[in-house]
Amino acid sequence: MAGAIEKLQRYLISNRLLTIEEKLAELNAPADEGNAIIADHRADNAAREDDDMARLYGPFAVGLKRATPLRGTQQELALSDADPLESATSDALVRYLVRTDLAAVRSEEQPGSERTAEVASDGTQLTELAPNYTYYFTINWAVLDVVAQEAGTTLDEVLRDAND
Repeated sequence: MAGAIEKLQRYLISNRLLTIEEKLAELNAPADEGNAIIADHRADNAAREDDDMARLYGPFAVGLKRATPLRGTQQELALSDADPLESATSDALVRYLVRTDLAAVRSEEQPGSERTAEVASDGTQLTELAPNYTYYFTINWAVLDVVAQEAGTTLDEVLRDAND
């Protein structure tokens, strides 16, 4: 039996993310090929989302766990992309909450992390290091609660799973 987080993820994929992708495909498809392109696009996106769901389950659970104490507030959850786990968590929250209008995010460049380049002794540029950012998430708890119920679970169950 699927846990509450997985139920929420599957619901968001099926009812929010794939419909966004379908609409984009429909807008970009030639009129005479529209339905076939949309069906192919939906199948491709569904397979990709299933793969991503497994990969993002842990980071999504971490994000929900970190956000739990902020429930019922408008406080922001701050995550840094300099930390690999926080970066993955940000990706998961953007995928499942921001893209589905269940959260908002803003970012700020971290002080002292300007764009730099590594240069070899012969002067050849090896890599360019991008600045680091902190992402600030504000979750719409009331709407997330309704969506969790639509998914066949509750927000309390989702957060309980995240905190186990």
